[in-house]
Amino acid sequence: MKRIKVKFEQIADIENIKSAIVNAARNKKHRRSITKCLNDIDGTAIKIQRILLSPDRSKYLSTGTVKVINEGTGRKVRTICRPNFFPDQIIHWAVMQKLAPYFVKMYYTHSYASVPGKGVHKALRKMNSAFRRDMKGTKYCLQFDIRHAYDSVNKELIVACVRRKVKDPRVTDLKSDIVYSYVLSGLPKGF
Repeated sequence: MKRIKVKFEQIADIENIKSAIVNAARNKKHRRSITKCLNDIDGTAIKIQRILLSPDRSKYLSTGTVKVINEGTGRKVRTICRPNFFPDQIIHWAVMQKLAPYFVKMYYTHSYASVPGKGVHKALRKMNSAFRRDMKGTKYCLQFDIRHAYDSVNKELIVACVRRKVKDPRVTDLKSDIVYSYVLSGLPKGF
């Protein structure tokens, strides 16, 4: 098994953190707290770096705001987690900017939901293409939703998977801190 060789230093690099601040702020720049971080991006990046390098960084991570919303259709009620921009979202982005390219390569070829560069429209085009190429052999298309999928994710399994795939133990410890900072069961929606 080939392991991911992302080093903790790459995540804690000031340039990576600055990029994480900008990415985490996308579509949220109207919020006062986010504007404040963007206006002092160097100072914010240094604070995040100090938190990352701190031996007790888990005390800085939190669940954020948890609220129950009614999804527009009126049929689904969801518990959404809105993590704090500073430091939670920035740290999450700093980690994912380095790890995501490796994990996305491991996804099933025809996974389309929440995958950068894919989505529902690309899935529909792929399905229509399959129908046109082989009308007789293409009889079914399955669309499904796993009820409470995020709520039922086993945190221990996620952390074990990351430990198996990522070589640097400091990176896996950081991912573990992020996963366990969410106090409710499973993983948060909206993180």
